[in-house]
Amino acid sequence: MLKQFSAGVVIYRIGENNERTYLVLQYPKGPWDFPKGKLQSDERWRSGAHREALEETGVDLDLDKDFEHSYAYTFNDSRGNRVEKTVMFFVAKAEMDAQITLSQEHVDYLWLPYHQARMQLPFENIRHLLDQAEKFLAKKYGSK
Repeated sequence: MLKQFSAGVVIYRIGENNERTYLVLQYPKGPWDFPKGKLQSDERWRSGAHREALEETGVDLDLDKDFEHSYAYTFNDSRGNRVEKTVMFFVAKAEMDAQITLSQEHVDYLWLPYHQARMQLPFENIRHLLDQAEKFLAKKYGSK
């Protein structure tokens, strides 16, 4: 079985009344997700996540040193090979006025409060990631 490694970032911002909103990106074929992508050879998780967030959103972020969440799944690639993919995620805060510049990989983006972001995400592993990020951030900043 082939192995593949990706890294990504759950990007949030804090607005009025301490409300957190999360950035979700839309792929051309429809699904919504957080910025993420394959690690380059010899690239570490954090540097890969930082690079991917910058490439896909145009925003230079500092990753929170206290949050990591990974998940793994298997799929068949375009050649029919079975691939085990591991994805490591971090969280990072964007400024309220951060200007998002999408890469060619995405067609749209939304800033959504937790519950709406959760409904927008198509897969349970990504919703679970958001749950973990929200729990971490609620502890750090309080609920909202």
